[in-house]
Amino acid sequence: MSLRRARSESIVEEQRKKRLKHHAVTVCKSLNLPDDALEDFASLDAEEKLNEIRGVLMSLCRTTKCNAAQEFINSKDFERILKDRLRVCLLSPNLPSYVSCLAEQVIRYAKKDPATFKIPDAVFQDPEMTDQTNVQTREILTSQRGLIKVKLMTSITNKTNISVLAKSLSSSGHEITVAHWARFSFLRSSLVNFIQIVDESARISVAQKSREASTAVVDPALLNVDDEELLGEGFGVADNTPRIWVISEYWEYIDLLLADLRTESRKASKASPVTSPITSEGYLKDFFKNCLEADLKQYAAGCEGLKPAFEKVTVNWQRAIHNELVW
Repeated sequence: MSLRRARSESIVEEQRKKRLKHHAVTVCKSLNLPDDALEDFASLDAEEKLNEIRGVLMSLCRTTKCNAAQEFINSKDFERILKDRLRVCLLSPNLPSYVSCLAEQVIRYAKKDPATFKIPDAVFQDPEMTDQTNVQTREILTSQRGLIKVKLMTSITNKTNISVLAKSLSSSGHEITVAHWARFSFLRSSLVNFIQIVDESARISVAQKSREASTAVVDPALLNVDDEELLGEGFGVADNTPRIWVISEYWEYIDLLLADLRTESRKASKASPVTSPITSEGYLKDFFKNCLEADLKQYAAGCEGLKPAFEKVTVNWQRAIHNELVW
């Protein structure tokens, strides 16, 4: 009896499989798929089919997100948004440096908080899109630095006050505070000094080339003179040759100034008396405050009674960049 029942169940199962395969072929034809496209799937049990369907749907969802992300980061809208966010990074009053480590730190922060930069999550899950975004970030930082320097130079030439300079540097929707004005003042005064350094470097370079030309026909008797005698005669030696700066190295110069400033702030903090301690942050704040006061005196035209529109930054993403992009 049991044997007859087992045989009957086997026949039913075979019929069921044939029916499923037939249905699978029908579905394939209706979808213009090869007849055997669902053959393996049709032979699975119910739980296996559910897992198969779930996996396919997850894969399709990921592909859809990746395609949408790729389309977005290729768009002009994303380029505009990224430029805006990176401009805020460069205008942050808390930025430790403008070239050294900046791109790496911005990319690190963007991966940590992609929403601030409007970067889809799928971008950093795909190596190619990650590389594309990293390259785009570096290129935009370079171009934005160039634009900021041009606007600083224009403000020096036109002797515009800090309010006008701040408006030219920031974009619509950016909240500018006294801290921003103070940092812009530092950048402008440093550029004035740097232009003088570049001019002096140019004169030194000309003198060095002239000296090199003269040594080509030097008297053989001078060949036995030691370094100290050469220095006495104004020849100089390699280790004492001053650095020749060019205008394109402005941001590197700024990085060096900021590094020295942080060192001085730490020294001042350690050396301050217990009765009236000076914090490193307080030292830096006073320094930039003095920069702003000097700027207001030097570029005084039209700035009487002017003050920034905002006491503090309230836009969440802008405040996040200012607070987080510090290393």
